[in-house]
Amino acid sequence: GITMAAAMRGGGGGRISTGVSSAGIFHGSAATLEAAAAALNFGRVDVAGPDGAWFGTTLTPAGKAALASMEANGIAVNLIRPPAGLLSDVLDAAKKPIMVTGLPAADAALLERFKKNNAIAVASCDAADVDGCVRQLNALKDVVGKGNVLVSVGPHKDRAAATQHVFLAAVRAGWTKDELFAAAGQAAGRGGPGAAAANNLTRFGGATGGRGF
Repeated sequence: GITMAAAMRGGGGGRISTGVSSAGIFHGSAATLEAAAAALNFGRVDVAGPDGAWFGTTLTPAGKAALASMEANGIAVNLIRPPAGLLSDVLDAAKKPIMVTGLPAADAALLERFKKNNAIAVASCDAADVDGCVRQLNALKDVVGKGNVLVSVGPHKDRAAATQHVFLAAVRAGWTKDELFAAAGQAAGRGGPGAAAANNLTRFGGATGGRGF
């Protein structure tokens, strides 16, 4: 269940390149981790299910140490469809913002801790289902707020056009251009993408200009 998002693989002996080779927690049994995604200007570990060591229905003691090491090396954790117990544990242990793709049913107290962490809820959109994507965006903003939402549009033969259709539908649903640029991990403001305004990914240490998730 754990993969590094999109980039170079670590060197020999399970060591991780690009600034995290000194993180001993990644060696040995964690040799499957890959180097940080430079295109995003920060690393991201996708936790898609139990890994037998760190992440399961809860966060293990070794997982707490791993999380601390990831944070120290600028690597964000993206929990994919986590159980509420795991999300709760990670929020307790995290010192930096996390990402969650597929937010579980959560009570008010857990959602408050999510916001306090400055966490991001990722809307993973099917480019062929524009209406479904907008419903997902609106559902997430209703529980965590627009400033804590990130939209990720999946593969499509014309992804740019598909993304534009999603954005236009979201505008009709009440989102502003700046809110959508920010939620796409791009610069908001009159300058549009590339301008020096913050976006919803900036909290992870990436450049303010940013790029899509």
